[in-house]
Amino acid sequence: MRTWAILAAVLLFFGFSVFHASWLAGAPEGIPLLVAGKGAEPTRDTQGCASGPSASEVGSLAMAVGNEANALNMSTQVVGGQLVIGRQFDSTCAADKARANSGIDEAVYALSKAELLWRVKGADQAAMLLAALPAPGKNDKQGMIGDAAAVAAFKKARPNAWAFSIPAAQACASDYKLSGLWGAIPDSCKQGTMLLTMDQVGYTLWGWPNRFLARTDAAGLKVVIAESVEGDKIVGLTDVNRYGDIANSFNGYIWIDDIEGLGPALKR
Repeated sequence: MRTWAILAAVLLFFGFSVFHASWLAGAPEGIPLLVAGKGAEPTRDTQGCASGPSASEVGSLAMAVGNEANALNMSTQVVGGQLVIGRQFDSTCAADKARANSGIDEAVYALSKAELLWRVKGADQAAMLLAALPAPGKNDKQGMIGDAAAVAAFKKARPNAWAFSIPAAQACASDYKLSGLWGAIPDSCKQGTMLLTMDQVGYTLWGWPNRFLARTDAAGLKVVIAESVEGDKIVGLTDVNRYGDIANSFNGYIWIDDIEGLGPALKR
């Protein structure tokens, strides 16, 4: 009896191993897309003030695009009743502090090549963002990260846009640990984004990499890999060596905090 039990366990293990074998799916098309967690550090003059083309917040973000970012994390804040771009870099310079925040429209115009992931809180801020954005085109590059209320409001107005909350995207990744055992994408992934941290990436992720990517692609999921998540903050990679821990065939999004240093190095 014991021998049969051991044999059954071995066969079950072998069956699951084959079922999730990465080689059963072909290598996915495309290359990783880099998300700049923040703009590139601006050039500074001898007094420590931002200068040159990066003197404005939009200039700093434009540098991030130039350093191979495919998408940008766009922080926002409400100033004088208007939603504007949040400060992208710290400065002790009085001139920097006195500079007016750039407007949403200015960023959309200057950063037309990248996907923009606007960070907002609540349905009211989502409504302010929607009012400031241009009407969606065929390839809508305006996305949003926020709480559940903000995501619901944004998706109602722009159903095809990329919008997610960090807790929901993390729940999608966590729930896949169970449902993925049977090759299924969990219901919590219906919001369309799975957020993985580096400690979740690897062969403990059912079907990783190719079989996993085939499943998420079939479900229309965007997969984002970050170094970690701290509260409502996504922490991106800053060490190029960490990039080597991600499978070569991965074609989703990788969150980068040091886009100025890692962007050119990670270009394939």
